Amino acid sequence: MRKALSTVVLALVAAVPAFAQSPELDKVEIKATRVNGNVYVLEGLGGNVGAWVGEDSIVLVDGQFAALGPKPDGDSVVFFTRSRVIHMGDDAVVGEFPYVDVEGGGSIKGITTAAERAVKELPADVKVIPGHGPVTDIDGLKAFVSDLKAITAVVEAATRSGKTAEQAKRDRILARWEALSQSSLDTETFIDLLYADLGRSVKGKTTVPGPKARSGKAGPGGS
Repeated sequence: MRKALSTVVLALVAAVPAFAQSPELDKVEIKATRVNGNVYVLEGLGGNVGAWVGEDSIVLVDGQFAALGPKPDGDSVVFFTRSRVIHMGDDAVVGEFPYVDVEGGGSIKGITTAAERAVKELPADVKVIPGHGPVTDIDGLKAFVSDLKAITAVVEAATRSGKTAEQAKRDRILARWEALSQSSLDTETFIDLLYADLGRSVKGKTTVPGPKARSGKAGPGGS
């Protein structure tokens, strides 16, 4: 099995340049860690890649490059029942803000609903591979849901009070979650996304900020 996993890592290294040309990839170190049962997580490319390793077959669940394996999209997740591991894709991230694909029809409430449903339906001992960030458990997923609900409430209160996105930034309405601000999605950009998302019922066009490149470390892992 370890030989099969080594083959997966080598295949990823060979395949990545075809889909994401970048001189920084030469510095990327891919780390393979067993999560539970036959499921591993491969970190270092930005998004977390899940790998189920069998005796003569390998299944990849890719959180970064769709061409490398099944990629969780929208509200899709992949649950390895025997290993009791779930790959949440970008329906859950750890240590950073989740990217809300407003232009694609995504919403923070949709992400919250998907994660909350997983909390209710998954076994208590499940291991959770997020789209980005370290592997977590059901308590980590509950904390993610709690944060999203609280953030949503704060932004909705700001919009109801008539605050613009710029005023919300100046008032640092998300200061409580400043630790989740990353170069790939900082607090101010996240506020813009949430205003575009939660304010869609307001007439007029809204400029939606796009995601910045989420780079892997040479040695986390969410859009």
